[in-house]
Amino acid sequence: MQVAATTPLLPIVDSSLETGEEPEANDCYDDRRAVLEELYSSTTDHYVPECTVDGRYQKIQCYKSTGYCWCVHEENGKPIPGTSVKNQMPKCSSLPPPARIMNGCPEPYKQNFIKELMSIMTKTMAASTNTTDIGSISIPLKESSTEVQIATWNFLMLDKNKNKVLEKKEWKNFRTLVSSKPQLRRCGKRLPRYCDVNQDRKISITEWLNCLNTQPNNTPAVNPTPGTRRRGENPLQILTAED
Repeated sequence: MQVAATTPLLPIVDSSLETGEEPEANDCYDDRRAVLEELYSSTTDHYVPECTVDGRYQKIQCYKSTGYCWCVHEENGKPIPGTSVKNQMPKCSSLPPPARIMNGCPEPYKQNFIKELMSIMTKTMAASTNTTDIGSISIPLKESSTEVQIATWNFLMLDKNKNKVLEKKEWKNFRTLVSSKPQLRRCGKRLPRYCDVNQDRKISITEWLNCLNTQPNNTPAVNPTPGTRRRGENPLQILTAED
């Protein structure tokens, strides 16, 4: 088996989109653990995904023995077409975010809404005596902008059960906030659905930062221990071809 230099990176098609079934979460830890488990019982080389400490995929993934690296979507690990390079690192951070529309909140309103929301969240954070460690969300905040730190702190305040995602019941306080502010009301009630890009009815920290137009510079990788089985296809399958 060898890497085909001309093979383009293609996204993995999720059949659940056609059947209407709710897609199964694809956790980087599970993918990585499954591959490591296979390595213990096989002499065949494998692509091992790199994960962030909160279970997402590193933006850059590499099949080290071949020298190929590519960019992926952090939430599901799916390769981004056209980003595969050999013997160098792809420039994933320079990829423009896809244009998204918030239904019922035109772009000018959306930008003003985000500006007003960030201002209120800044005041809320400054007035709070809560000493919650924002580093617990596993983002290198010392290297991040003030906006990222503010957005992350407010995410943690909303995340009452501390499972690192915002669930439907945790939006109650947020809805109360935006309902009490005329300048936030129009777009605020639409924010949960807008942020939930993968439509799993949960808002991850990545989705939260993206929909507020903030993002950390980078996120550290971790090396979890082997355990559960991989869910979903191995990205190696779309990078390699039978000799």
